[in-house]
Amino acid sequence: MYIRILTALILTFFLFSCQSNATCFSTIVFISDTKVELEIKDPIDGNPNSFYVTQKIQLEPNVPISYKAKVTDFAFLNVESQQMQIKYSLLLLEGCSLTVNYLNGETVLSGDNAEGIEYLYKNYRKKGLGFYVNLLVPLMESQISDSINFIALDKEMEVWRENLQYKKDLLDLLNNVSST
Repeated sequence: MYIRILTALILTFFLFSCQSNATCFSTIVFISDTKVELEIKDPIDGNPNSFYVTQKIQLEPNVPISYKAKVTDFAFLNVESQQMQIKYSLLLLEGCSLTVNYLNGETVLSGDNAEGIEYLYKNYRKKGLGFYVNLLVPLMESQISDSINFIALDKEMEVWRENLQYKKDLLDLLNNVSST
């Protein structure tokens, strides 16, 4: 009886330890209508990597290449091509599937979270942080004087925050995902 209980405990321990150490991969399929070399920058220790090329992929016209990226929760996979002047950050979630299609010099995404990745790229990566900082400049300039009325500034900032477009965009993305 004692041996059965001990065996059951050991098996349970190994079962849970294997599950907690299980590696999950996300699959990205790359397709291009022209010959192109992609530089892949896998996350390092779960952190975004925008400097170190971990893999190079040669795409031939209309030949899909499947790539597996290790993702334990979520991760940014950076993809660049010097030939096509592409620099993309793919936000991958655990176990997701994504297709990245390069057609006529444009990047077309499909699959899990494609809309979210496109939104992130178009609104933050492509515009840059300066775009959003510049939106605050008129608000700050309106408060420049010998003394700053922090109460009035706080109220104006609250109105400004409520009217930010990204809140509406993200709500639309959430509604699109939940309706599918």
